[in-house]
Amino acid sequence: MDDGEEVEGDEDWRYGPLGRAGVYKDAEAPVTTAPASVPTAAPSATTPLRSAEVKPRTIWAYWAQGHQQMPEFFQMCVGTWQRVNPHWDVRILQKSTILEYLSEEELPNRFMDMTSHQTASDAVRLGVLSRYGGVWLDVNILVCGSLDDLCWNAIRRNQKPACVFFHPSYGTEPLGGQDFVESWCLATKPQNPFFLRWRDTFKELFRDRLSIEGLLSHPFYKGLDLSGFEKLNEDFRGSGMEFREYLAIHVMCHRLLETDPEARRLWRDEFIKVNAADTAFRLQMVAQASDMHMAQVLLLEDSRAEKLIEGVPLIKFRTPDYGPLLQLAQSQLTDRRHLLGRLLDPMPSEAFRSTSFGSARTAVGMRSPIARGGRRYMAAASLAAALCRGLTPWPGGLQVHAAGRLPLLYRAHVLSVPQCPARPMCSWR
Repeated sequence: MDDGEEVEGDEDWRYGPLGRAGVYKDAEAPVTTAPASVPTAAPSATTPLRSAEVKPRTIWAYWAQGHQQMPEFFQMCVGTWQRVNPHWDVRILQKSTILEYLSEEELPNRFMDMTSHQTASDAVRLGVLSRYGGVWLDVNILVCGSLDDLCWNAIRRNQKPACVFFHPSYGTEPLGGQDFVESWCLATKPQNPFFLRWRDTFKELFRDRLSIEGLLSHPFYKGLDLSGFEKLNEDFRGSGMEFREYLAIHVMCHRLLETDPEARRLWRDEFIKVNAADTAFRLQMVAQASDMHMAQVLLLEDSRAEKLIEGVPLIKFRTPDYGPLLQLAQSQLTDRRHLLGRLLDPMPSEAFRSTSFGSARTAVGMRSPIARGGRRYMAAASLAAALCRGLTPWPGGLQVHAAGRLPLLYRAHVLSVPQCPARPMCSWR
């Protein structure tokens, strides 16, 4: 049996688009069809060109113009995926080659004309995960732990069919507060009925549509409890965003949970559900509790800063988080005196060190740090405050732009940003 361990000295290697990726001795077969017992959507008229190349352990992402056109910080985030998980393939899809992996029937009928790269990305993620399975990550995610330990061992052993992150601040009471399912990290086996329905619902929502404008009037929105999205609108009313439309992929997931009993059962009883506030967004919450910007925490020059991300498998950067970092040079980003540098450019001895997740409860972050105390979060916040005590702010601070990005003044790895009132963390794209 494949126990998930790499075989030392194994010379059978595959090369993904972004570098060397090891495979297991008992090589996993390419994903082409689902087991006969799993219900599938109508078969496509054509088989995508590269269908036979895809391995089960594949990390998917999308950048419409291609990997080389991504900002350097995003490329460095993607570099952590395979560094920490060397036996996984990484495939960054782009608009010009998407039909090598998906058929036209698996995408909205006007996909090639869509004006929003984000909406196109949502369609692609549901398409590739439905057909091939694997893990989807947005390119603004830094991986610092093992995907096998997080979820894939359970998925490949058929113990669990999928893994999703949820945000406890925006869930609804009838669904236990875990129903605000994030789309930036998704993991599933191929032909998962839940993902097939999610894909087809999203496709139908965007039939003959090129943008999200006017989605609120669509019949698929009628009668849904969107109180979590309305709370987002209230929390970020100055952003100019209508989250009920901007997060259409989230809304269609919520529609399934509300209206489809079998989809709700799969999600409730079988999915691995990870608390994003205690994992992917922990640094943002720590920074907020310390009246800091996330970039300040990442640029702390103290070896103890690693304790802030103890047990965290990945870090999700929202638009306000990565804005300052996009303006840093590579040498500044990878300076190993600070936490970010050690995460982006680890020493060889650290390159394949996986985060230890401990118990199942710790791994999935089921204890909400907001609602139930969150001792690890509070300890991390206390440490951040202690590490930053006595830092001298940069004169004049930084001004927040309307677009949510912050201009950066970089000196001695200390950033000064205006103190912001406490508020829940939102998963801005």
